[in-house]
This record gives sequence, structure tokens and C-alpha cells, in this order.
Amino acid sequence: LSLPATDPAGTNNFDIRVTFDNLVADNARIDVTITSATALASGSGFALANAGGATTTGVAAPANQIEVVASALVLSGSPPNSQINTNFPLTLEAKDAQNNVDVDYIGQVQLTATGGGGTLTVQPGQSLTPTLSSGVYNWTTLRISQSGTYELKASDNTYNDEFTDPTASITIQSSASTITPSTDPVLCYGA
Repeated sequence: LSLPATDPAGTNNFDIRVTFDNLVADNARIDVTITSATALASGSGFALANAGGATTTGVAAPANQIEVVASALVLSGSPPNSQINTNFPLTLEAKDAQNNVDVDYIGQVQLTATGGGGTLTVQPGQSLTPTLSSGVYNWTTLRISQSGTYELKASDNTYNDEFTDPTASITIQSSASTITPSTDPVLCYGA
């Protein structure tokens, strides 16, 4: 980027504005540094080749920092169909309209399952009412106790009620059963 300084008084202020792609990293810093400056032969010069090395590095946050602000909770990916009482994964993320994760979001949610007769549980070390960390919560040990098709819903309604509740469907299948007849049947007759 080359910016000419044509002010007759010998000073110029520059405003630098940028546009980013949709995919950005929350809290990423944007720093600008002057690395070289050239004076016209007919004008005054600079004491240093980099015109003093002006920089925004070291400016305290949140100046020059990207701030992603969540506008939705998103259940990432579809949970795989699973067997009764078998662990399955699910990820919840707080994202903005461009699908960037808001790493500052720490809201609490409640995960529920409806549509079947089973009970949704999670193994020790995880929770059905977690607080997101860095805008994300990963369940790895979710289980449902009966076969059927269920709708999973992550709701913040009990807590802040900031977002529409995302849902995902999962089918829980019963395991196959094999019946093998005895080779020595025992018959009972009653009187």
C-alpha cells in the first residue's frame, strides 16, 4: 500500500479502512506498521527510513481487534444414528451471521430430547445443562435409553434466552437379537 503525503504544511493523517472476508477469528488483532517512507527530492526528508516506524502494535485491546458477536446457537453436524444406551457426539457453537464462532460467549444451555419414550442422559464428566467455553460445548457421551426418532434441542430459555433454540434429529435403534433354539429341548406338560 502506498500513500502519498501532499500536504504543504508537511504533515498528513491517514485513515486506513479494511474489509474482511466473512471468515475471521474472534479477538484477532489488526496491526498496521510503517516499514518505509520516501520523501520527494524537492521536499524535506525523514530522519529515519521508516518515518519513525509508526505502529498500532502495543495499543491495548479492544482497539484494532475483531469482535465476533454471536447471533445464533448452532448444533454442528447431525448426530449419527445410534444404538440404545450407546454414546453419541454432538457439538453446540455460538456463531455470528457469517458462521464465525464467538469465543467470548459463555452462556448456559439445556439439552433435551423429545419424540420417543426414552430418556436422554450423559456420562459423568459432562452435563445436559453446560456452560459453553470459548463459544463451544462438545458432548461425547450422550445416550438415549429407548429406540425411536428424537428431536434434540439446545435451549438457553431458562438462562438468558438470547437465541432461537437449535434442533437436530437422531434415530436410536434397538440392537439385533438372535434366538437360537436348544439342541436338547425340554418340554413341560401341565395337568
